[in-house]
Amino acid sequence: MNCKYSKIDENLVKGRHLLICTKTNEYCAITRYCPKVKEVINIDGYDKKCKIYIKEKAKENIDKNKVLFEKNEKLYIENDGQVLILANPFDYTPNYVSLFIDNGNCKITKGVI
Repeated sequence: MNCKYSKIDENLVKGRHLLICTKTNEYCAITRYCPKVKEVINIDGYDKKCKIYIKEKAKENIDKNKVLFEKNEKLYIENDGQVLILANPFDYTPNYVSLFIDNGNCKITKGVI
């Protein structure tokens, strides 16, 4: 899977199309050649290695609360220096959730990843 900020360069370099970062307009260094699809793709784990991707992802999640972990179908959520424990309304463990107050109770806005 390729990073959403990368695009294939139209110019050939050593006979191959390389990936360009749309944020920096430079060649992406976190790539490898995949013989199966016969093109350059991002390496596995690029989302944990690319500083630009991590920075942009953090901007997207600015109004969301980080899920620390899930245990016994409950999410442990970081919120203003505290840890909230709420029932998990999802079929998976999300990385971030949005919270709202309903009748004095904190709840998760379903549908937010």
